[in-house]
Amino acid sequence: MRKLVSFFVHNSLLTNWLMILIFAAGTFGLLNLQKRIWPKIEFDYISVDLAWHGASAREVEDGLVLPLEERLRGVEGVVQVTSTAYDGGAWFGLETSPWYPMDKTLDRVRQVVETSSLPEDSEKPVIYQETEWNRVMLMFIYGPDDLALLEDVAEEFREDLIRTGQVTQINTWGFPGEQIILEPSPDTLERYGLTLDHIDRAVRASSLNISAGSVLTSSEQIQIRT
Repeated sequence: MRKLVSFFVHNSLLTNWLMILIFAAGTFGLLNLQKRIWPKIEFDYISVDLAWHGASAREVEDGLVLPLEERLRGVEGVVQVTSTAYDGGAWFGLETSPWYPMDKTLDRVRQVVETSSLPEDSEKPVIYQETEWNRVMLMFIYGPDDLALLEDVAEEFREDLIRTGQVTQINTWGFPGEQIILEPSPDTLERYGLTLDHIDRAVRASSLNISAGSVLTSSEQIQIRT
């Protein structure tokens, strides 16, 4: 240690340049350091969302859940697998080991899911690591009684914010889903000898909710369903 101190004492020019280099490197690192007031929190958990529109919960269990569940249990890095089947899709929750690299586990899960024999009319699986962002801002939009117009305004505002490049994720809620309500006249039903059950079966037969392909635009891919 004495030799090292003596070396820098007798080489003041080198010492000064070394101090300047350290100061410059520290300043460069500080300016390029990523800073977040609300940091992103990552969990040792992977979710797999599978959509099979028009299929019952039993069909989803037989066609999606059972073929995948055992294969996912054998993935290296996966500790526990939880699955749920419901009408129109399935969900898998995979608890992973904190001692195994998450990126490798995620790649193995993707490989297992994408190479599995899934129904042809099922949607492409969505696989992602569970994360949590603390809310930065909560905004309320109010205006006319026309909810469709208000939803258009909110969507336009959302797209404007995303185009700024300063916002990466925006969630909207509060708008009801679109519905088609049928109100047949009792006199008309009686005239043609129909019942509400006849109308229900006719509507179900013409609303199959199956994939009819997709349309690729310059900015997105639009899924078409019948």
